[in-house]
Amino acid sequence: MTVLHKTAAAGQGCDAPERVKTLTSIDDALRQIPERVDAINGTERLPLAQARGRILAEPVRARDMVPPFDSAAMDGFAVACATLTGAG
Repeated sequence: MTVLHKTAAAGQGCDAPERVKTLTSIDDALRQIPERVDAINGTERLPLAQARGRILAEPVRARDMVPPFDSAAMDGFAVACATLTGAG
């Protein structure tokens, strides 16, 4: 488990007095989203090599199972030996 401790004292970072005055409330931010983004109005099909930076219009699915057999990075079971009883 990783435990993170806050390293900045109160009054620094986002809660610093000079920053609090300039922060946008969540409600205001949500109201601004439609004003600042453009809707996607159409789609087009193009080769993968030309698709960099584009937004997918639908999920990408493989035509075939790859690889064509069951495969796992690790096969097997973990056993807590201390919980076993009896010989062997």
